[in-house]
Amino acid sequence: MQDLPVRTIVGLVGNRAREPRRRPRWAIALPLIVALAIIGMAPARGAAAGFCKTGLVRNYLKPLEAMPSLREVPVTSNLPFGPSGVFLSERAVGPIVSGRSTIGFSLSFGSRMLKPSPRLDWTVVARLVRVARRERARRVLARRIAHVVRLRSHGHRRFWFRLPGKPSLYRFEIEFRNRAGKRIGRFGRYLRVMRPRRDARLTLKATSFQPGETVSPRLENFGTESLLYGLGYSIESYDGATWSRSAIDRPRPVPLIGLRTGPGEAASCWDFTIPPDARPGLHRFVWSGRASRETIPGHNGGLKLTADFQVLPPAG
Repeated sequence: MQDLPVRTIVGLVGNRAREPRRRPRWAIALPLIVALAIIGMAPARGAAAGFCKTGLVRNYLKPLEAMPSLREVPVTSNLPFGPSGVFLSERAVGPIVSGRSTIGFSLSFGSRMLKPSPRLDWTVVARLVRVARRERARRVLARRIAHVVRLRSHGHRRFWFRLPGKPSLYRFEIEFRNRAGKRIGRFGRYLRVMRPRRDARLTLKATSFQPGETVSPRLENFGTESLLYGLGYSIESYDGATWSRSAIDRPRPVPLIGLRTGPGEAASCWDFTIPPDARPGLHRFVWSGRASRETIPGHNGGLKLTADFQVLPPAG
């Protein structure tokens, strides 16, 4: 589902006037380590390819797939019809939303000379529309109109809306007209607002495994909130009275990476192999993460799920 891009800037500062001493190897590598850590702390858009196998358990986007196509804001944010340096950015969530959110567009101009933009003379109209399936019916909930002559350098003209929490399909759009009233551009996006519901499940393909077999836990998100998590996990064993860390939970490197599973999505990211010397008994896989929004009354964002399995005696 949809997320903002993460930009990381790494720089070296503090050069001395005299010739610096030879830097140790760890100091040379430090900027790269910091950059990788920052990247890893940011939630990725969807479960990262190469780490996870992904799929769908429920297609919440199906009503949006039947809608007429809309031209979305360019990935680069550059307006194809505007002068250089004029950008259109999107404040967006979704396309599945649970609860209230602020959405819309921002028009900006970037200039090294700190001067206003060239003369634009645009009439800009933004709308928030509630639509029925296949757009058989539409109702404009809010409208923003502005005559934009110029844009200040590094300034913003915002066309934002408060998205209602009422479950429905919505469209927000922005339209540009020149001085003669001719439409020169139009962009938009569809969203589906749903009631907040938290329903995360952890499943295994089998309930028992033999030493040497691979276990592939699967996180299934049947709720309407996104789940945020990492690649870490633990394995516990049951001694007949309490759960404690299992002997098969071996030390392993865990990359610092943030993953996201959206509403209706599933991900399998934690394959592990039962060691040949594993003792038979009852074990469980333990996963922890959090929901992207804390909209469920009486619940916080933290989540912990477990999936039990038996380790069988070696065959033969």
